[in-house]
Amino acid sequence: MKHAAPRKSNRLLPLLLLILVVVAVAGTIYRREQLREWWFARKSLEQLQQASQSSQADPLILLIYGEKLSASGRHREALEAYRAAAAALPSGASGSLAARVYARFGHALAREGFDAEAVPVLNRAQALDDENPLVYLGYGMVFTQRQMHQFAETQFQLAANLAPDTPEPWYRLGKCHNDNVKPQQAIEPLKRALALAPNLAAIHAELGHAHAYQAEFEPAVQYFRKAVELEPENAHYARSLATAIGMKARTQEEYREAARLLAKCLEKDPNDNYVVFALGQLHLRFNAVVEAQQYLQRAVLLRPQSAEAWYNLARVEQRLGNEKAAEKANAEFRRLSDLHDNAVIAEKKVASDIKNPDLRVELARRYRESGNMIGAYWQFMTALKLKPNMPGVRKEFEEVSRAYQEIISRQVRISARPNDENTMGPPPPAEMMNEYGQMVTPGPR
Repeated sequence: MKHAAPRKSNRLLPLLLLILVVVAVAGTIYRREQLREWWFARKSLEQLQQASQSSQADPLILLIYGEKLSASGRHREALEAYRAAAAALPSGASGSLAARVYARFGHALAREGFDAEAVPVLNRAQALDDENPLVYLGYGMVFTQRQMHQFAETQFQLAANLAPDTPEPWYRLGKCHNDNVKPQQAIEPLKRALALAPNLAAIHAELGHAHAYQAEFEPAVQYFRKAVELEPENAHYARSLATAIGMKARTQEEYREAARLLAKCLEKDPNDNYVVFALGQLHLRFNAVVEAQQYLQRAVLLRPQSAEAWYNLARVEQRLGNEKAAEKANAEFRRLSDLHDNAVIAEKKVASDIKNPDLRVELARRYRESGNMIGAYWQFMTALKLKPNMPGVRKEFEEVSRAYQEIISRQVRISARPNDENTMGPPPPAEMMNEYGQMVTPGPR
């Protein structure tokens, strides 16, 4: 019995040696992959492009190529590189490389507006690594695309918690607060983003919007000026600056500067309803009623669903003594206001019974009447998921889908600008929306 213990330890020795060998081999493979990634990360975009096109291209090369394209602002090309990387993964891949590829691919899909395609990819990425902030940024962008801002806020906050030293989560969280009509809450995350990336024009612009939404036009102008300074060719920042100067204007000199800047914006895009309406408002505030009438008449032609434009046009016509025109504009304002109220009532009904398809259809119709095609699209889609056998509703959904796709394609074209890395996505909407995607009309009720 005295010799049993040594014989047992002798039997364990080969097992221990085998474990050591396995660990050593695994460590060597891991270090080799690290060295390989380091090596490809040092290569230029042109070299990576050549490597990605070779028959020996693998997911790692395609992933690094996509990341370099993203860093260069070539996001649509990056998306295709990530798509190729995902396709090159072995079936059922589950390692860290697969997790990174799917996270990048899902994030890029969401960023470019392909939200339906992004969701299963993001789900796969989350299953492989639930601590990758890109996954939650992707989910947040999907919810934002669907006008579900409260859900988006949660996802962006998760991303910010996981990557507190990265500007994008804080930026998107702040922008989401703005989109959800909570500009007071947008300031703090946007300032955190700005501290991490002080030369990103998009952050300055979004801070400008947060202050402008609160009628704090002095700081808004300062932030918009900086955004324009950083990106002088960005029409959205120039438009926001001109509008904020117009809202701040108290002197004739400020009035003339704002009118000049807005007119300059209009030269670049004569059908920009936001600028046309802003010029109408500006001239009305300074009692230039003839000029105000000219722009506000154009504003209601460009965007006939704008209750605020009709309200201001009614004021102008009244000042000019055009009683019939004023009454017509007032009637349209009242009609649109009633549509808004009906939509709010429908929203409350849906909130009290979220799985009722008939209530979803009613809300979709109210949104459609008020011109909110994005909200209508998602309510029709949800209703048909809850109750597929509604032929008449499906026909309405197909009609709304065409309008929705046109809106989304415009947003994607905007977001695909060459310098889009600096803007982190499409510009903020001219109107703020609530959590149901309902446009908030700031005019009097």
